Amino acid sequence: GRLGLVHMKQGKYEQALEHYHRALLLQEAALGEHHLEVAYLLKDMAYLYATLARYADAEGLYVRALSLLEGILGGEHPDVAMVRSGIAWVFFRQAKYQAAEKLYRDSLRVREKVLGTLSLDTARSYHELAELYAKNMSKYEEALMYTYRALEVRKKIVGRSPELARSLSQLAWLHFLQGDHEVSEVLQRQSIQMMSEALGPKHSKVAQCLHRLAVTYQRIGRPEEAEELFQQALGIRLGAFSATHPDCAQDYHSLAELALAAHKARNISGPSPDLDKSREYLIQASRILTERLGVSHPDAIVVNELHAEVRRMMAD
Repeated sequence: GRLGLVHMKQGKYEQALEHYHRALLLQEAALGEHHLEVAYLLKDMAYLYATLARYADAEGLYVRALSLLEGILGGEHPDVAMVRSGIAWVFFRQAKYQAAEKLYRDSLRVREKVLGTLSLDTARSYHELAELYAKNMSKYEEALMYTYRALEVRKKIVGRSPELARSLSQLAWLHFLQGDHEVSEVLQRQSIQMMSEALGPKHSKVAQCLHRLAVTYQRIGRPEEAEELFQQALGIRLGAFSATHPDCAQDYHSLAELALAAHKARNISGPSPDLDKSREYLIQASRILTERLGVSHPDAIVVNELHAEVRRMMAD
């Protein structure tokens, strides 16, 4: 699995999976299906499947890994907590927020108890809860608290790193949600620079920071800069993932919103090049989200409602 790990860190997820599959077959043949090393391979493969938005595959492998690790290490081990966090992330991405919160909190409890608060694994739990609570404005204060906790731990332990960049990006996003766009832009730019230095400018984690900065520009009326960044993020994601990854749909949706805003600014009725462009982007986004996450996922609902609005406008 070493080559797989190298590819995974480089963001080459499909290549990493191939190596992990081969390693798993070899390890199971040599050590048996219930060995600790097999459990760790299953955990890493589950993470890859989750990153590629293959959530059913990811959940199945995480559950297998969890069963093995609980049996070998016991329920209060940090590696067991890591797998529970992985399952929570799969739930989070599918908008199963209550199930995700339960597992995230259990994972945090174990990590604080065994590793203490000054640990990168514990900081990861803080960050995960911050991301979850940022989805709900009534939990904004909790999101901010956990973001700062993760940020402080990462500053102390690793300094400039992808981990710290993720915390800066999350803090920028929370400032954005509160309408503090200037601070958000500064923090997001710091995050992009740090992430690019650590992982390279074409890594999928850089794309997420670019997308968030683009959303900020979209909100404050800088559509040209926003479009350029959305296209840049989309290009990275298309290279890192398949063309049907939900993160690609995120960019298609945002590009559709920009094109629709440009159409409305012209104050004309009926079809227009901008409206056509918006419809094309929404077709892409709708197809991906409906296929990968289902029609009842909140993101799919938003995109399909916007798509219906654009179709109505074209018919007028």
